[in-house]
Amino acid sequence: LRDQDGRTRASLSLDPDGAPDLSLRDREGKGGAMLGLCPDGSPRLVLTDQDENTRAWLGLELDGSPDLSLMDRDVKSRASLALGPDGSPRLALSGPDQMPRALLGLEPDGRPLLTLRDRRFRNLFTAP
Repeated sequence: LRDQDGRTRASLSLDPDGAPDLSLRDREGKGGAMLGLCPDGSPRLVLTDQDENTRAWLGLELDGSPDLSLMDRDVKSRASLALGPDGSPRLALSGPDQMPRALLGLEPDGRPLLTLRDRRFRNLFTAP
Protein backbone atom coordinates (compact mmCIF):
# COMPACT_ATOMS: atom_id res chain seq x y z
CA LEU A 1 0.00 0.00 0.00
CA ARG A 2 1.32 3.43 -0.97
CA ASP A 3 0.40 6.89 0.24
CA GLN A 4 -0.62 9.82 -1.98
CA ASP A 5 3.09 10.57 -2.65
CA GLY A 6 3.79 7.04 -3.83
CA ARG A 7 5.75 5.99 -0.74
CA THR A 8 5.22 2.43 0.46
CA ARG A 9 3.53 2.56 3.87
CA ALA A 10 2.42 -1.05 4.28
CA SER A 11 3.33 -4.26 2.53
CA LEU A 12 2.51 -7.92 2.81
CA SER A 13 5.11 -10.22 1.30
CA LEU A 14 6.86 -13.57 1.43
CA ASP A 15 10.58 -13.70 2.13
CA PRO A 16 12.84 -16.02 0.07
CA ASP A 17 12.14 -18.87 2.54
CA GLY A 18 8.38 -18.45 2.01
CA ALA A 19 7.70 -16.92 5.43
CA PRO A 20 5.09 -14.11 5.46
CA ASP A 21 5.93 -10.55 6.53
CA LEU A 22 3.70 -7.55 7.22
CA SER A 23 5.67 -4.28 7.19
CA LEU A 24 4.49 -0.82 8.24
CA ARG A 25 6.55 2.28 7.33
CA ASP A 26 6.61 5.90 8.47
CA ARG A 27 5.67 8.91 6.29
CA GLU A 28 9.10 8.87 4.63
CA GLY A 29 8.77 5.19 3.78
CA LYS A 30 11.47 4.33 6.31
CA GLY A 31 11.55 2.74 9.74
CA GLY A 32 8.58 1.15 11.33
CA ALA A 33 7.41 -2.28 12.34
CA MET A 34 7.58 -5.71 10.79
CA LEU A 35 5.48 -8.64 11.93
CA GLY A 36 6.35 -11.97 10.47
CA LEU A 37 7.52 -15.51 10.88
CA CYS A 38 11.10 -16.76 11.10
CA PRO A 39 12.12 -19.56 8.72
CA ASP A 40 11.49 -22.05 11.58
CA GLY A 41 7.89 -20.78 11.84
CA SER A 42 8.27 -18.88 15.11
CA PRO A 43 6.67 -15.40 15.23
CA ARG A 44 8.64 -12.15 15.48
CA LEU A 45 8.02 -8.42 15.77
CA VAL A 46 10.84 -6.10 14.71
CA LEU A 47 10.94 -2.33 15.25
CA THR A 48 13.36 -0.29 13.13
CA ASP A 49 14.55 3.31 13.27
CA GLN A 50 14.68 5.91 10.45
CA ASP A 51 17.93 4.35 9.19
CA GLU A 52 16.29 0.90 8.92
CA ASN A 53 18.35 -0.41 11.85
CA THR A 54 16.69 -2.97 14.10
CA ARG A 55 16.16 -1.37 17.53
CA ALA A 56 13.81 -3.88 19.18
CA TRP A 57 13.02 -7.52 18.56
CA LEU A 58 10.30 -9.63 20.16
CA GLY A 59 9.98 -13.27 19.34
CA LEU A 60 9.86 -16.84 20.51
CA GLU A 61 12.89 -19.08 20.87
CA LEU A 62 12.87 -22.59 19.37
CA ASP A 63 11.60 -23.99 22.68
CA GLY A 64 8.66 -21.52 22.64
CA SER A 65 9.98 -19.20 25.36
CA PRO A 66 9.61 -15.44 24.71
CA ASP A 67 12.55 -13.05 24.23
CA LEU A 68 12.63 -9.25 23.99
CA SER A 69 15.88 -7.61 22.88
CA LEU A 70 16.68 -3.89 22.68
CA MET A 71 19.50 -2.74 20.42
CA ASP A 72 21.60 0.42 20.39
CA ARG A 73 22.17 2.59 17.29
CA ASP A 74 24.90 0.20 16.14
CA VAL A 75 22.37 -2.68 16.25
CA LYS A 76 24.15 -4.28 19.20
CA SER A 77 21.92 -6.00 21.73
CA ARG A 78 22.18 -4.04 25.01
CA ALA A 79 19.21 -5.34 27.00
CA SER A 80 17.37 -8.63 26.89
CA LEU A 81 14.35 -9.84 28.83
CA ALA A 82 13.49 -13.50 28.47
CA LEU A 83 11.71 -16.42 30.07
CA GLY A 84 13.51 -19.73 30.17
CA PRO A 85 11.82 -22.96 29.09
CA ASP A 86 10.93 -23.51 32.77
CA GLY A 87 9.29 -20.06 33.01
CA SER A 88 12.08 -18.42 35.02
CA PRO A 89 12.60 -14.74 34.08
CA ARG A 90 16.00 -13.26 33.16
CA LEU A 91 17.11 -9.68 32.50
CA ALA A 92 20.57 -9.17 30.94
CA LEU A 93 22.20 -5.77 30.47
CA SER A 94 25.18 -5.74 28.11
CA GLY A 95 28.05 -3.41 27.33
CA PRO A 96 28.99 -2.20 23.84
CA ASP A 97 30.76 -5.54 23.31
CA GLN A 98 27.37 -7.29 23.76
CA MET A 99 28.71 -9.29 26.71
CA PRO A 100 26.18 -9.45 29.59
CA ARG A 101 27.51 -7.40 32.52
CA ALA A 102 24.46 -7.38 34.78
CA LEU A 103 22.18 -10.39 35.10
CA LEU A 104 19.02 -10.40 37.17
CA GLY A 105 16.58 -13.25 37.38
CA LEU A 106 14.69 -15.82 39.35
CA GLU A 107 15.38 -19.50 39.69
CA PRO A 108 12.45 -21.84 38.88
CA ASP A 109 11.77 -22.15 42.62
CA GLY A 110 11.56 -18.34 42.97
CA ARG A 111 15.01 -17.69 44.48
CA PRO A 112 16.56 -14.45 43.14
CA LEU A 113 19.79 -14.25 41.15
CA LEU A 114 22.06 -11.26 40.64
CA THR A 115 25.44 -11.25 38.90
CA LEU A 116 27.60 -8.24 38.06
CA ARG A 117 30.63 -8.63 35.77
CA ASP A 118 33.57 -6.45 34.78
CA ARG A 119 34.82 -5.70 31.24
CA ARG A 120 36.83 -8.91 31.22
CA PHE A 121 33.65 -10.84 32.04
CA ARG A 122 34.87 -11.70 35.55
CA ASN A 123 32.26 -11.85 38.30
CA LEU A 124 32.41 -8.81 40.56
CA PHE A 125 29.38 -9.71 42.62
CA THR A 126 27.02 -12.66 42.76
CA ALA A 127 24.02 -13.15 45.02
CA PRO A 128 23.01 -15.37 46.58
